[in-house]
Amino acid sequence: MEGKSAIESIHKRIGHISVPYKFFVIVWSGFNEKTCRAVRSTYCPSDIVWFYNCLNGLWFPRQTTGQIPQKTSGSSAAVLDDHLYIFGGMIEFAGNSQRHQNDLYRLHLPSLVWEKLSPSGIKPPRCDKGVAWAYEGKVYFFGGYGPRPDLASMNFVFQADITNSNGRMGWNNNFFAYDPFSNSWFKPNTRGVTPDPRAAHSACIVDSRAFIFGGRMGEARTNDLYFIDMSTLTWSRNINAATDRDGPEGRSWLSFNFVSRRKAVVYGGLRQYGIPAMDYWECEFSENYERLVWTKCVTPIEPRVWHQASFCENTHELVIVGGVSKSPYDMEEEDHIDQMKIIAYEPSTLYRSNSIPSKPRSRCPTCRKV
Repeated sequence: MEGKSAIESIHKRIGHISVPYKFFVIVWSGFNEKTCRAVRSTYCPSDIVWFYNCLNGLWFPRQTTGQIPQKTSGSSAAVLDDHLYIFGGMIEFAGNSQRHQNDLYRLHLPSLVWEKLSPSGIKPPRCDKGVAWAYEGKVYFFGGYGPRPDLASMNFVFQADITNSNGRMGWNNNFFAYDPFSNSWFKPNTRGVTPDPRAAHSACIVDSRAFIFGGRMGEARTNDLYFIDMSTLTWSRNINAATDRDGPEGRSWLSFNFVSRRKAVVYGGLRQYGIPAMDYWECEFSENYERLVWTKCVTPIEPRVWHQASFCENTHELVIVGGVSKSPYDMEEEDHIDQMKIIAYEPSTLYRSNSIPSKPRSRCPTCRKV
């Protein structure tokens, strides 16, 4: 795989996962829409995992083996120790049709061997477009969109999508976890009020707090911001309630990443009425994370929706991969973005500045205040 076709196979995708691992950013699966109106899409190979080396700016693909997952979009992903965990998503089924699934896979990153896990406990319902994070030896998941679960297993809120299949599909606020030590699913006992159902939101963990921003439920795209204190499993209130008019508009299919212990970045997404966002914002938090201040960055950006972003702590760069420039509901193949975006929060290291850059790629300066 060489030249332009190799570069396109990295960048021209949506519904993929992107996670940081050591000094790499890992990208896997997703799809490239060929003709949206005809519901034709080409899923990216699931046996290939792409690694972006943040130190030298180079991409390289790696062939995986083992119990390889099906081609998937909209999975939830997190890295725990040397394993990449993948849950749920939409898979190809019976030709060009698709369906939600609720399988859990694990990729051992040093050996690149996949394993399909069969945990004990109650298996979570099928869904896609949820989020995941790792904390103290366990992997946690929240939200998503999928079929209505059985009443016996529905210990969470399910908001039916009345525009789809007579309400048989919908959004959820399911919060569940996987314990690798016991190979089991479990339902954490939380305090406080769990956030409303949503999908296509974004999450990021810093210290012992996991933050959730935005997402869609029904016709509404939100800009609410919650965190759960993982040390006590206590949900916060909507900490953006007092500042929502000063910050980014409600949106789904965005990215939300911490770039330091007190600063997070919201980039792109799909706003209300299916309008792609053309902005990115910095959010400064107080010491206890209960107060925040938004700053809109003045550097103009192209629309980018359903992308993925990962922050590389080694180089202090936010690496943004994939996405489309239109609403995913009205896109064509040419709307895929074929360049990555890098936002640098510190000058490049000497090693990085003397290395060969990945192409194509673009670089943003550090955000300036409005």
